[in-house]
Amino acid sequence: MQPFQASLSRKVVIITGFVAGILIAVAASAIASQRDMNQTARATLIVLPFAALGVGLLFRVRGYDLEDDHIRVRRIAFPVRLPIAALKSVEKAPELMNRSVRTFGNGGLFGFYGRFWKPGLGKFTAYVTNPENTVVLKSDDRMIALSPDQPRAFVQALREKLGRTTHP
Repeated sequence: MQPFQASLSRKVVIITGFVAGILIAVAASAIASQRDMNQTARATLIVLPFAALGVGLLFRVRGYDLEDDHIRVRRIAFPVRLPIAALKSVEKAPELMNRSVRTFGNGGLFGFYGRFWKPGLGKFTAYVTNPENTVVLKSDDRMIALSPDQPRAFVQALREKLGRTTHP
């Protein structure tokens, strides 16, 4: 197994801090307004912001493990296993997330995860914590974006596993 870390970019840290601040402010205002609102609404406004932060944290990518036959996306909960046998190419793609449209997923809280679409490229699944380090994996039927801290080393190691040391 070859581990690769996935650190949060400055942009992701700023987005996460901003969103967390808003969510905590919503919960704090609900706590402070004991007399002004229905108890069910108040409880909802206290619980939901913390639940959103918790869910975002559970899906946060911590790194990637390059195994013999798959890549393991390390998350606090629900790790993802990506088989490498069907891969046709792997390359650095630092511009991939630029102008991408999120169709289902998370757009900045602890990273960019889920399904995205980009004009001229099509649909892809992202497990990205630092868009500048994005690596794209392509097979016949899908495209996956990852962001290891050392994208060149990741690409080289994966190409060696695939038996392809040349760059496409």
